[in-house]
Amino acid sequence: MDELITTIGIGTFSRVFLTRHRTDDNEEYHALKIMAIHDIIKLNQVTHVNDERTILENVQHPFIV
Repeated sequence: MDELITTIGIGTFSRVFLTRHRTDDNEEYHALKIMAIHDIIKLNQVTHVNDERTILENVQHPFIV
């Protein structure tokens, strides 16, 4: 389980946290975006959120997992 360390960004529908994942021999840091789905649906932004996901799935970059 990742440990939430601190908030590193806040947007209209989401908050981004710095997380730490520890194993017996390693420690990794990641950004975790948590989105407010209820607000996204209420404000008709589902298409935009899905487009963002599609773009991020197709980007090949070492900093995007």
